[in-house]
Amino acid sequence: MKKILLAISVAIILILLLLLFRSCEPRQKTEENEFTEEIAETIEETEEKFDYVNAFIEANTDFTCQIIRGELDPTDEEAAKTALSEAYEKQQFPVEDDATLIEIIEAYKTNDEITAIIKSRVKECQ
Repeated sequence: MKKILLAISVAIILILLLLLFRSCEPRQKTEENEFTEEIAETIEETEEKFDYVNAFIEANTDFTCQIIRGELDPTDEEAAKTALSEAYEKQQFPVEDDATLIEIIEAYKTNDEITAIIKSRVKECQ
């Protein structure tokens, strides 16, 4: 949760900086403008990653509940991979881009707060 709040705080600060730079007089492309563009890209990347928190929770909860309800045999690796891929795709994860998908999953899979949320939601499907 602290990481999420930190990401939100950083995004807000970057947005404020971006607005501050945009309110200045128009000027030729300088190092300052390039810096502003870098900030904008950082904000976009932060927002993209932040949007995946809830999607990650929903996808993993859905997948785990399928196993608990007996809708999916976890020993059937191919079916499990397909179901997990479908759960991620349903939550609009970039399933065609393995590198990005792995990066997103790696960012959240060891987060204790996210794991606790998933566990609490999984209890509801038992």
